[in-house]
Amino acid sequence: MDSHIDIQSRVLDRQFRRLNDGYRPDIDGLRAISIISVVIFHAYQRFLTGGYAGVDIFFVISGYLITGIILREVRTSSFNVRRFYARRILRIFPALALMLPACLVTGWLILQAQDYQQLGEHTVASVLFVSNIAAFLESGYFASAAAANPLLHLWSLGVEEQFYLVWPGLLVLFLRSRLPAALMAVCFVASLAVCILSASNAAYFFSPLNRFWELLAGGALALHEARRGLDAGPSRKLADAASVLGLCLIVLAIFGLHANDPYPGWRAIVPVMGAVLLIAAGQGGLINRTFLSARPMVWIGLISYPLYIWHWPLLSFSYLQSGVWPGFWLASALVAGAVVLAVLTYWLVERPLRHAPRRRRPMAVAALVAALGLIGGFSAVLDAEGGVPQRFPPSVMALQEIGNPYQYFNLPQELRYPPCHNVPANRLTAHIPNQCIETSRPLVLLWGDSFSANLYPGLQTLQGKLHFGIAQLTSGNAPPFFTTDRYAANGLRLDVLNNQVLTAIKRLQPDVIIMAFMVDGMNAIAAPPEAFSQLMVSIGKARSVSPHTKFVVIGPYPEWGHTLTADLIDVMLSPDHPKKLPMYISTGLSKTPFEFDDYFRAAFAKTGVIYISSLQNLCNRRGCLARTGPELSDLTAVDFGHLTSAGSNYLVSKIAGDVPILDGKGN
Repeated sequence: MDSHIDIQSRVLDRQFRRLNDGYRPDIDGLRAISIISVVIFHAYQRFLTGGYAGVDIFFVISGYLITGIILREVRTSSFNVRRFYARRILRIFPALALMLPACLVTGWLILQAQDYQQLGEHTVASVLFVSNIAAFLESGYFASAAAANPLLHLWSLGVEEQFYLVWPGLLVLFLRSRLPAALMAVCFVASLAVCILSASNAAYFFSPLNRFWELLAGGALALHEARRGLDAGPSRKLADAASVLGLCLIVLAIFGLHANDPYPGWRAIVPVMGAVLLIAAGQGGLINRTFLSARPMVWIGLISYPLYIWHWPLLSFSYLQSGVWPGFWLASALVAGAVVLAVLTYWLVERPLRHAPRRRRPMAVAALVAALGLIGGFSAVLDAEGGVPQRFPPSVMALQEIGNPYQYFNLPQELRYPPCHNVPANRLTAHIPNQCIETSRPLVLLWGDSFSANLYPGLQTLQGKLHFGIAQLTSGNAPPFFTTDRYAANGLRLDVLNNQVLTAIKRLQPDVIIMAFMVDGMNAIAAPPEAFSQLMVSIGKARSVSPHTKFVVIGPYPEWGHTLTADLIDVMLSPDHPKKLPMYISTGLSKTPFEFDDYFRAAFAKTGVIYISSLQNLCNRRGCLARTGPELSDLTAVDFGHLTSAGSNYLVSKIAGDVPILDGKGN
């Protein structure tokens, strides 16, 4: 090490004693806040809406502790890359080596071929610590539901490990310079800038570049404390104020943020600053010494990592098995099970390995690496074998071959995505290609989310019999509401996007506007009365700019537990399974669309707006329509609810007589 490092080491020698004082129970208490927030957010989806910010707190803690370790070892000239990564393996691998095989065994027993293949693929990504990169690449409008990936939560582990691939070397280089803090600040600002600028793109939620600044915030605090010195800690009043303000910021984040907020972006500054202030307050801060250092909080903090590892797979497999997210009591039982598994993992596996005699640690490291290598190799075979569909009887093999339903049923093309679905707002008032807004009259305009776009194939087929034009102004996750706190799939706030739709309606003066949306989608309004009220507000706005237009609201479609294909497989695997695919099934049907339909039929009857019940046209006492013909292409739903081309053709043919213009009367 050069002379500059020697000088700096001597200068920092006394200052690093504070970092060497040892264990800080309050940091485990802060871990407890993080894991409690994340678990509650995952388990009880409509409560603690910003609980996902707990992950950001974890990143700050990790950056602080790991940077402190590296700084201490650099000070004593004992930093060793091999030893550094060996410690990381002993910390991270034990819980993974238990959880991943448990997921693979569970998947073999309950998952259908497509889901099991994806589990194999995600397990390989987890073993390589690139789960976040895999999630980034898979993100998109037609990505599988997050709940259907039992290993999705490992994205955060990927971010951490990618950070620690580059951070030790960078930190040593920074310390060799005369301005380590300035260099760290440059990296921090660059990462934060990328984070803020890309916040509207949901895929970047998983990007390591968008998260490194959070770990650097903790690292910068560790460097500051080391340079500040033993006797330069905050006064009691300042420490108390910092700890109270830090807790307030964290509470503001976990209660104030929402799942559909663009994130991380600038909003992540709130929980990150809260974590930094709490750590900086030290053990003497008011919140730190009275709340975070309390035994129950410390105990939860100690098991926070294995609890994080176990809780999400239990919840996700419950969803994959039943097709619906677990209710309160089942979710509570699964969380309790995760706590038990976390305690057993920590005390029986993780802690003994981390504190094993020094001479045995290389063997433990080698064994853990080999175990994850075997898990990854087995998972790669599962992926290559398509999820081993041979596990199932021949009667369901054809259904298994559907694989990715979005590709099989070509949903993007059916929705015209792109160019007509998710049209950017600036093109709604400018030029839209003729295939999106036809010049023929009379004109029928589709307004809403993908469930509205779903009607296009059926309308296009009907054009072979009737003369009319179609205008499609639909966007993903964009019901026709003017709410100011929700964002469509193209990143536009709903009120902004739908105001642009209004501008287009004013210009086009359509003869009929058909409105449809997914009643329990990402940006839906949970209560039917409020959804009805918002629909009437939207209709009123549209009437004010196009007074001669007639309005038709299409009621919710049937929604299936996981996918219609999966529910059909469950029916075919049941003990009293039919000899051929049934026309109607009730397995997996969600109650929510029926609740909305009942309310809408009564409420719209008093308004003069035409309301058409999809459920009355697609369902009967045996369930809801699963197929319109003998072929797999005749299934009515692509996934949980999006209509196939066959489903769209069937529904439009059934409801056309109730829609002005489409009824053939020319009115």
